[in-house]
Amino acid sequence: LGISMSGTLKIMNTLMALEMIARRSNKEFVLASGCCRYARAYLRQNSLLEQARDDLVAFAEKTQCRVNLSALEDIHHVSLAVFECDKPQLYEDAPRRIGAAVHLATGRVLLAHASSETVKRHVKAYPLSHYGPPSTLAELRRELARIRENGCGTIVNPERNMIFVAAPVKVLSGRVAAAVGVHAVTPADIDGLIEETLA
Repeated sequence: LGISMSGTLKIMNTLMALEMIARRSNKEFVLASGCCRYARAYLRQNSLLEQARDDLVAFAEKTQCRVNLSALEDIHHVSLAVFECDKPQLYEDAPRRIGAAVHLATGRVLLAHASSETVKRHVKAYPLSHYGPPSTLAELRRELARIRENGCGTIVNPERNMIFVAAPVKVLSGRVAAAVGVHAVTPADIDGLIEETLA
């Protein structure tokens, strides 16, 4: 294209500032969730959604709950897709960068299966003082260990009498590529819904 190295860097930095691209730890650049005008191209990078769409719609209809598919983009929580039981199409604003993960069931599941360095960087970017509890990194690490042991994450909202449940989504290699979450669960439904989510 005839663009100098310094010019290329300026362009890339501008695109990163606009959250249209992101730089991975291996220095590769990928499309980012701020690029929602190009959502179809972004979702093609996440073929998991295309493969899981029918299952997610069926899950929403069966549980009569909102179902969310999320992933980590570097250290940031991204909502890839949201399905309602009566609206089997994608929300218009998906994919959408949420950012903080600690306060969400899907986010905690993703952090539970992320590297220790990723968790540390995430907490630095999104302080627990704003998004906790947990209120300390040690408490968070204990919570993430509990999630790995139990196979799912839950967050209770006593004010709204709701429980949010999430479980990891693994690819064939065993790597956790995403997390599926169920919103607006009443306490009476929690045991059965955890079983459904883990299935």
